[in-house]
Amino acid sequence: MEFIDLIGSVGPRLAEWTGSAAASEWSLLALAILCWGDGFFPPLPAGTLVSALGAASISTGDPLLLVATIAVASTFALAGDMTMVAIGRRIPRDGTSRFSRLARTIGSHAEQHWTVLLPTSRFIPVLRVAVFLAAGSQRVPTRRILLLDGIAATTWGCVYALAGGLGGTLASHPVVGMLIGILIGALAGTLVGLVAQRVQLSRAQVVTDVAVPTSSPSTCS
Repeated sequence: MEFIDLIGSVGPRLAEWTGSAAASEWSLLALAILCWGDGFFPPLPAGTLVSALGAASISTGDPLLLVATIAVASTFALAGDMTMVAIGRRIPRDGTSRFSRLARTIGSHAEQHWTVLLPTSRFIPVLRVAVFLAAGSQRVPTRRILLLDGIAATTWGCVYALAGGLGGTLASHPVVGMLIGILIGALAGTLVGLVAQRVQLSRAQVVTDVAVPTSSPSTCS
């Protein structure tokens, strides 16, 4: 009987701990660090934490946490991308390092297409690092990068946080809601990433078709 009572008490205690942890300022500090670091080290689980806090905000009935999560995630995701841009600006254009060659290669293909490449790359982790590094190396104007990536980073934060919030509405238990929210957030992020890749491939195909005109048949003299 005591064992059953112990098991029954675990759920409420865990729910209480989850709610207090989510509402803690430390959770937002951790979120800020992860979202910033994700800009140059994609394996960090930034999106997972965004979804978890989004789910916790709904499960605990704290809408301000949802707003704060989106604001912090978006701001520091943008800061992480701009960190890569700043690093890229320090790479010599005519350098022989691997980073220099990578930046020149991407820049040569994206010179006129940063408007599509910058925002869509925010949703493709590994490519994101290379693209913002190249944007800095190729001296793409900072104001342009901030505008395009600001919109993309805000969208990124909303996708993961609201997906997590959806998970929070599907379960009454905060912990279960967070787990479902993390899963939905991961699926939503993957879906948006696939769409972004598709947009980039379609754009690249259009550019190739324009750059390589169809040869006209030769006329006989």
